[in-house]
Amino acid sequence: MWKIKDLPFIGLPDEKEKVAKLYNQRVIFEKRGRLPALFLVDQSGAVAFAHYCSNMYDIPANDKLLQTLIESKS
Repeated sequence: MWKIKDLPFIGLPDEKEKVAKLYNQRVIFEKRGRLPALFLVDQSGAVAFAHYCSNMYDIPANDKLLQTLIESKS
């Protein structure tokens, strides 16, 4: 799907929830799902940034993510 839609990033389908469990992504049972989580992984495979959302709208600002990417390259 990422190539078909020509998206500038890679998403990670996790149908069996292996990655969600590995990174301790929270589950909200009354919402019947997981809260969003966002990770930036550097070229060596290390997590450069992790954000566990407290609700569906708690997404970090792009500026914060871009700054993290810039800092991880230096």
